[in-house]
Amino acid sequence: GNDYWPDQMETPKTNGIGTRVLNFLERFLEHRRLPAILAIGAILVMLPALKTGLVADDLVQRAVELGLDQLPPRLQDTGMAQNPGSLGTVLHDLFPGITRMAQAKDYGVLPWWAPDDLRLGLWRPLTAFTHWLDYRLFPDSPALMHAENIACFAAIVFLVTIIYRKLEVTSSRARLPTSQLTRTLAPPYSKAAGPSWAAGLAALLFLLDGNTYFPVMFVANRGFMLSLFFGLLCFYEHHQWRSTKSRLAPVLSVVFLALSLLANEGGASTFAFILAYALVLEKGSFRSRAL
Repeated sequence: GNDYWPDQMETPKTNGIGTRVLNFLERFLEHRRLPAILAIGAILVMLPALKTGLVADDLVQRAVELGLDQLPPRLQDTGMAQNPGSLGTVLHDLFPGITRMAQAKDYGVLPWWAPDDLRLGLWRPLTAFTHWLDYRLFPDSPALMHAENIACFAAIVFLVTIIYRKLEVTSSRARLPTSQLTRTLAPPYSKAAGPSWAAGLAALLFLLDGNTYFPVMFVANRGFMLSLFFGLLCFYEHHQWRSTKSRLAPVLSVVFLALSLLANEGGASTFAFILAYALVLEKGSFRSRAL
């Protein structure tokens, strides 16, 4: 008489609590202000980075950003960029910061087998300009430099949430809920015109990805975040163009693509997003999608 079978384990009370929790999560993930909520969450989870200071490449960049009178004696003998602190030097030589390879080899900055005529240069003028401004405005405040990275990350999370929602609505127009899980958690199909919990969950998982912390914390990595930020704006405007036929959207999309490429070579990955959009979401013939 006291045996419990699996179908008896779930009482109406526990089932009611579970339903209320799921309903709360659904309302949260579908909340119209979720982009702003997750952006604030991005700031909160990254607050410890404010106390990190400068590490690794941050220190190499500092030697290019500061003027000669602010640098330790003989630092230039290690192969660092000449005429440090000037805007031209920062825009041209900040990445990687070493311009004289033979001297860098003598000091062990580069391995002895590196060729003397080795030349390295990653042209990221937009990102370099933000670092140059940092050292003009607050050269001895790494926390403010980290705050810029955190603000950029928050903006990325905001955009990701909006884009997920727009893409989810676009793709949901052509499908009906099929699985029992979808029928249980998703809103009725009559609400398909608005964002569902799935888009919100995808954005939340993007925010909670632990692999994101170090790239955001690393001041020297700002270029990758800037390229992602402008790449997302490019993708958003591309979607607006293809879905609403806006005349301004393709112009803005091209502008944001250019800014993404000027921030970091990683901006080239924006083309992959646009290609995937044309192959998966775009309607029409193959020829029209290719064009």
